Amino acid sequence: IDNKKELLKCVDHPLKILKITEKVNKIFSVALLIHGLLSSVVLCTTCFALITLSDVDVLSKRLSYSSLMLIQILIPCHYGNKIIELSTKITDSLIHSEWMFEDREYRQMVRIIMEFSKRPLKISASIFNVNNETFVTICQSAYSLYAVCKRIQK
Repeated sequence: IDNKKELLKCVDHPLKILKITEKVNKIFSVALLIHGLLSSVVLCTTCFALITLSDVDVLSKRLSYSSLMLIQILIPCHYGNKIIELSTKITDSLIHSEWMFEDREYRQMVRIIMEFSKRPLKISASIFNVNNETFVTICQSAYSLYAVCKRIQK
């Protein structure tokens, strides 16, 4: 009986996180999409402008701006990735517990939780998930735009 109570407490936290994740997706998905797309363009233009500068003062300001822009993109991507990682650990934790030696009802609850946790929680920005892979994609897109602008300039 104590194990069932503890298991129900453990189920409560992921359910709360799921509700919060759904709210975040509903409220911020379009904003995160626009932010990701515009950040790529801003990083591209800032990097392109860095090459044409010779004034050290303006150069340092643009470098600091670019760094802050990268951090601004990195933070939601990092925490989006953490949510995915932690939600996948639920199944691992349950598998390594001694749930097989519990009664039938307890095992059934564990199976339901395992089935539920097969689909990891994700923060999305409309058409893509917000995670570390997205951060790399945004940086690659910014570099690609930069390369095109540099080639056009020649």
